[in-house]
Amino acid sequence: MIEDLFSDMRAEAEAVVRLGVPLGVLSERRTAFMRYRGQGHEIAVPLDGAAWIPQPCARIRDDLCAIVRPDHSGLEIEAVTWTLALSEPYALPSVDPLVVAPSRRWRRERGKWWRR
Repeated sequence: MIEDLFSDMRAEAEAVVRLGVPLGVLSERRTAFMRYRGQGHEIAVPLDGAAWIPQPCARIRDDLCAIVRPDHSGLEIEAVTWTLALSEPYALPSVDPLVVAPSRRWRRERGKWWRR
């Protein structure tokens, strides 16, 4: 059932992503937002891209307990939201594109930028 959900999510995401990336390998990230039953907020628990089989259930419980509190191990865990992110792998730029060098009309004086 969960694997069918991820399969449908993948097909929908791939249809959109392939409009901009027609060829190439895509990177997939799966996340379950989980909480102890009755808790007011969720914790993002990353899932690997492997097929959903019963063994990961114990690993997910262990991951959630390690993130929150291991002493709540008797409480029931619920997955509130499942997400799948699909993207083309890319390298981060070496320079922050949002940082723009000041033009020649500006000068730096006493630690501030002044217009000439």
